[in-house]
Amino acid sequence: MDIKYSEIYNVLSKERKSIEKLVEPFWYRFTRYKLQFCLLIIYAENLEKEYFNIHIRETDEVVILDKNLLCIVFEANNDTKVTDGIEKLLYNQDGEFHKANNFYYSSMVCASESEGLEENIINRSFMILEYAFEYQRTNEVLNYSAIFMK
Repeated sequence: MDIKYSEIYNVLSKERKSIEKLVEPFWYRFTRYKLQFCLLIIYAENLEKEYFNIHIRETDEVVILDKNLLCIVFEANNDTKVTDGIEKLLYNQDGEFHKANNFYYSSMVCASESEGLEENIINRSFMILEYAFEYQRTNEVLNYSAIFMK
């Protein structure tokens, strides 16, 4: 599959309002109650919303942006619990996600890395996804602090 990040960026830009709407209630709970959350963007060959709806918790939200692109917001008490939840989702015992997808690109940004600005979560997610494509970082969850805060 020949993928160009520019095509993905066009979808992300077009769907930005959907992403903002998805993040908004989580951002409110973060600023008011300090309830941590992270935004995960995944690009993969075979994304099925049903798989994600079955494997995420009721407190998390998923939105399909395109046939190969989706966003999930994970809510938790801290970044570690969010990361654990994402790993369980992508690397479950049955390996369902990996059976359906030979590769995926992903980016994750947590509210704690946003420097108090809601738009930073989305902007940084886009930057990380671009980095993943540029450096062919497949089949791993890349996060902001691991790439830009070394």
